[in-house]
Amino acid sequence: MNEASRENMKIKTIIFVCCTVLFQANVANSQQKIPPTSNVARSSQEIAKLALQSTVLIITEGSNGQPIGQGSGFVFAPGLVVSNLHVFERATNAIVKVAGSEKIYKAIEVVAISAKDDICVIRIENTSVPPLRLGDSDKVNTGDEIFVASNPKGLEGSFTKGIVSSIRKQAGLLQIDASISSGSSGGVLLNTKAEAIGIVRSSVVSGQNLNFAIPISKLKSLPRRFKHPIVLAGACAFSDTDKEVLKGPVMKLDTRNDTLTRVERESRVVRNYDRIGNETEEIHYSSKNVITWRVSRVFDESSLVVSQTNYYDDGTKKTTNFSFDEAVKNKLDGRQFGMKITRAEDEWEIFNDFGWLTESSVVGFQQMFKYDKDGREAEQKFLLGSKVISHSLYSYQFDGVGNWLERTERVNYDPAESEWANAGRIVREITYY
Repeated sequence: MNEASRENMKIKTIIFVCCTVLFQANVANSQQKIPPTSNVARSSQEIAKLALQSTVLIITEGSNGQPIGQGSGFVFAPGLVVSNLHVFERATNAIVKVAGSEKIYKAIEVVAISAKDDICVIRIENTSVPPLRLGDSDKVNTGDEIFVASNPKGLEGSFTKGIVSSIRKQAGLLQIDASISSGSSGGVLLNTKAEAIGIVRSSVVSGQNLNFAIPISKLKSLPRRFKHPIVLAGACAFSDTDKEVLKGPVMKLDTRNDTLTRVERESRVVRNYDRIGNETEEIHYSSKNVITWRVSRVFDESSLVVSQTNYYDDGTKKTTNFSFDEAVKNKLDGRQFGMKITRAEDEWEIFNDFGWLTESSVVGFQQMFKYDKDGREAEQKFLLGSKVISHSLYSYQFDGVGNWLERTERVNYDPAESEWANAGRIVREITYY
């Protein structure tokens, strides 16, 4: 082999070695960029890192911009946050803060609601928060190792570990023993692959580590169709039983006004509720136990009335079906929070942030209402101009659940006098599920 041949062979060898090194470097580099498959179990530290960058603190606001509540949530698609519907109760607006960071975003709109499953999806103004991968909750088994990322008591970015204690198919919930507290509602339940398999819902205060989560399959099947302000979530989360200040799983409320039993006018009202607090039927009776008016309602999964049937005393009935937009309007009309509604020049109503009427005016007559800390009416005044013409005070008797069964009214018709007269009594019977 001459000198030229040996030089060519040397050059080829160098080129081959360089190409081999570059090829191996590219392979190694490409392997670093390929994310692990979803079947690979991760360490607790890896799961925590992935979960917490997608976990958010939700702060709800009243009509005056003041905070009224908080909960947890997580990003599951670009710009979409899922939480529990009850987190938004009575909310007019909401802001979203990525746990453990200074990133704060405004909630733009409601995207989906399920009152039955206690789920609410909202859209935020930023789409850069990394979403979590959704897993398959149908494949979850008792004994599976799980993790929870949430904000208990406002402690941002808390991460706990546990197992699936049971699959409660009848209730449609996953029972877990991972620690959660008030404020954890809406947090994410993850498997060992860092996939979201559930939405943290509640805990039983009297039961140690007796906690529950909504299977992620409920979120996957939820239609995304809403394009309405956050106040819609606040309205749907505030049920008919909440509006009546009823505690516990009330099925039937039978109210009788003792002061009207001797006259030919309405003296009894029966209201029937479903398990999530929707008033499905309202029946009014006269003092002779004759039905004077009856209405039944059909609700969708968002607690919107989609159909209403009125029954008349001549035996006829009329059914009205509502479009989605009509149902939303009706819901918002029946759920006023911290606002004044003017119906005419001298007719208006003012509602507080709890949705209760505090003032009203009709043709010169005014009513003013005060409530106790639990939302029960404590005081009422009637005024003509600036003169008080009637002043009522109310006292209550309660059942073991905390709902009142008797309300007694005392009234004073002359502010200059100190004498109060008994004005009547309202009696209620409550049937529970």
